[in-house]
Amino acid sequence: MAFTLMISYAYKPLRDRGVFGDIGDSTVFRVIPPKLVEPPDGADETIYRPTTQEKEIRLLVLEPGAPGDELKCRLIHAQLSWRTRYEALSYVWGDGTVTRPLSCSGRTEVVHINLHDALSDLRLPDRERILWTDRLCINQSDDEEKTAQIKLMGEIYSQASQVLIYLGKMDPSVEGAMEAMRRVESELGTFHSGSYLGVFNMMRYLFKKDEINWDPIINLLRRPWFQRTWIFQEVVLAKRGQVICGQQSIPWAVFEKAVQSMAFHKSYFKNIPAYQSMDGIVSGMSLMTSARSIRHRDGLSFLPRLVLWLIFGSWPDGKDRLKLLDLILESRSLSCTHSEDKIFGMLGVTSQDTGSAYLAKDSSLSPGDVFRNFVLWDIFNNNSLRALGSSSDKAGSQYSSPSWVPDFERLDPQSSLTGTKNHVRFDASAGLPKQVWTSNEETVLHVKGRIVDTLHTVGKASPSTPDTFAGENAHVRHFESLDHLLINKCMIEEAKDIWLSSVKSRNKSRWENDLGALLADSDL
Repeated sequence: MAFTLMISYAYKPLRDRGVFGDIGDSTVFRVIPPKLVEPPDGADETIYRPTTQEKEIRLLVLEPGAPGDELKCRLIHAQLSWRTRYEALSYVWGDGTVTRPLSCSGRTEVVHINLHDALSDLRLPDRERILWTDRLCINQSDDEEKTAQIKLMGEIYSQASQVLIYLGKMDPSVEGAMEAMRRVESELGTFHSGSYLGVFNMMRYLFKKDEINWDPIINLLRRPWFQRTWIFQEVVLAKRGQVICGQQSIPWAVFEKAVQSMAFHKSYFKNIPAYQSMDGIVSGMSLMTSARSIRHRDGLSFLPRLVLWLIFGSWPDGKDRLKLLDLILESRSLSCTHSEDKIFGMLGVTSQDTGSAYLAKDSSLSPGDVFRNFVLWDIFNNNSLRALGSSSDKAGSQYSSPSWVPDFERLDPQSSLTGTKNHVRFDASAGLPKQVWTSNEETVLHVKGRIVDTLHTVGKASPSTPDTFAGENAHVRHFESLDHLLINKCMIEEAKDIWLSSVKSRNKSRWENDLGALLADSDL
């Protein structure tokens, strides 16, 4: 038992720091090299040759060079399999109007400056580096190829030896951020040991304003990479990752643990002024951690398991399911260049079967059509109407879609009407089968139901956005919303009568205990 425990404690740190991956790179994969196919020479003006075989991809061979040298690379073809060794690049495309040239397969190609910066910082001085990057490894002018290759992106990122998370060039605003994150992770090495009191006492000492310069960390977390929809898939599927800023890097596992600590001790960190604007990003990182835990299930401690249960409604015991709707709702704060990618960007993460024609990527479909198809897929695939409870700003939507289709690019910051938790035991339909069908080319949705009653009073929603308690009068705004919910005393008393008439008398005292003080003290 002691030996097993020792191995367990030793394995995870070594794995997180890439030791086992380095061993694999230097042993078996040198004995059994991948089959790489060079494209034939030709006089064509394009650097691309067709991908004709199943799961055939292109890889970028980045040639060695010194800082300041011209960037040179070439494309090779390879079969996507466990034998193919490469690193996948995760970065932000950025402003397409700012470009730089590079030499690719003997021809000059123009790329966005962000990719040029990434390749410059990732280039090795003494040997080639094999990478996969969407901008160059996919023929962006061939829509048919793009559709086929995008379907493989989940496998591309999951089979990469590691994912290189490039946050951008180093500048004075983020100088020292990597070292500070390493220190946070090192000091909080016992974060998941269960001794929370010890961790709390340590943090009281560690996180004083004069102990750590928080500005570089906050500025790093504000980089555009953390706000992209596609990063969710790229990180969740990765075997391991490396966070890179300029020439500095840190293992994703170390970076993740530092941010996870910030999320866990949220109330303490909110004493740091700069942190107040980071709540959404930290929450998004926590969701990534939870999703990675479901995908990989490596040594989950109690806290991540609890987070998974609260978000996805199931205890991670090997039967978990990352439902597509939950992922889309929980990643609402992430942005994307193309609105339909709010859906497509999560297909590689979900554990559900997404092979339906409803979820097929089709360049002829508008974002409104994609959103409608997703709602129909969710209704028929899950036998559920939960997607209809996703509240969004339809009035401000720029896409034409039926009234029952939410605009998933403009989801309200509050949770959906049905929530994302699946452990609700109440079933209003009493187990009756749902009767749903469409007409008029699937623009009209028909649902058979029963009229129960008519709404009498509608109150304001209690604020739940990250800035609910921001500002001097936040507490006033919060209590104003609560006051509005209690504005009609008759409504509460009517609810009481309905409750008492529908439950056994033994519950009467329980109800009166819960609401007695509320009714007695109310001046409404």
